[in-house]
Amino acid sequence: MRVEGNVGAPLGPDRLVAAAGLAPGDPTTLRADAKRALKDRPVDGQAYRLLAQVADAEGNPAQAERLYRVAIKRDPREWVAQMMLTDTALSAGAAGEAVEHLDAALRVAPFIGSDVLTAFLPHLSDAAIRDAMAAVLASNPPWAGSLMTALRDPTVQADHVEALMATLSRLRPLNETERSVRIEALVRLGRPREARAVWFQSLGQSERRASSDLYNGGFEAAEQAEGRFSWRWSSQPGMDIAVDRTNPHSGSQALRIDFSGRPVELKGPEQWVALEAGIYTLSAWTYDTTDTTRPFLWKLSCASGTQLATIELSTVKPPKWSQDQARFEVPPNCPMQRLVLSHASRSMEERRLGGSLLIDDIVVRKVPLASAGSSAIRTQ
Repeated sequence: MRVEGNVGAPLGPDRLVAAAGLAPGDPTTLRADAKRALKDRPVDGQAYRLLAQVADAEGNPAQAERLYRVAIKRDPREWVAQMMLTDTALSAGAAGEAVEHLDAALRVAPFIGSDVLTAFLPHLSDAAIRDAMAAVLASNPPWAGSLMTALRDPTVQADHVEALMATLSRLRPLNETERSVRIEALVRLGRPREARAVWFQSLGQSERRASSDLYNGGFEAAEQAEGRFSWRWSSQPGMDIAVDRTNPHSGSQALRIDFSGRPVELKGPEQWVALEAGIYTLSAWTYDTTDTTRPFLWKLSCASGTQLATIELSTVKPPKWSQDQARFEVPPNCPMQRLVLSHASRSMEERRLGGSLLIDDIVVRKVPLASAGSSAIRTQ
């Protein structure tokens, strides 16, 4: 006798149920096949699910629900029945039961995760659904990662995402992925200071000491923190960026950028900040031994791109540490800002840099001034 692994022997309940599921046909035939399967195996959950689908098709939802419940009792892995009961519970306003069935289906049928979760996300507008989801997420179900991916979709309402993650955070600490999802939702809602506060709470004690309005401006943190409001930089051919202990301006570390003479396009280090409206000074210390003919620049701009401040870094011969400052104003419509180091090169030849640039003690400080200024100050 030939046996197929997917559906069992040529005769018997497995073959009947599988054949009916692949080509349901008319309700009469489907019911007959399901009942024949149950005659051979009375505990067959799939057969009860087929009977429930027949009842649904014939306009008997109460009978369908009863049979779906029998199906999952006979076979808890009957994910189609679990999903049908999810819909039934949603229609009845039974949030906890809906999420319970959803959880059961996703655990036994992970391949449905992406599509099912995407379709489920609009229900997060219901606070009861969010509370039930958070309660399940607190136990770290295997589908949590798929949900986090779905929540990053910019079409998902950010207020629903934030409300869900805030509820979860009250049940247990968020992991790195969950925290990132919450931070991005807060940023989308135009609440970057709250987003930065969430990020800040994830830092260790030493990292918190190294952070104020600007994180780790002296590059003294033992390990570079991850996340939206940390420093970001990356080396590239012709340029290597790393924390260096050989010649800091203060403390024990500075950031060192080594150039090997190849053309480079400098876009960083950079950091997002969330300064409230007001007047500030931005200052930075630099030790420049490069052969550049064009200045290095610190640029601070709103997330929209509006420029707030530019510092042209001084080049002192012979090289020594020097400080440059600029005063700027953050307007009320600029809740998040980007600080980035760049180079004022205009051609491929001007991008060909050699030597080293040391950066240290970058400070953003709010000042009690009545009006904005834009003057630059240099200290040596």
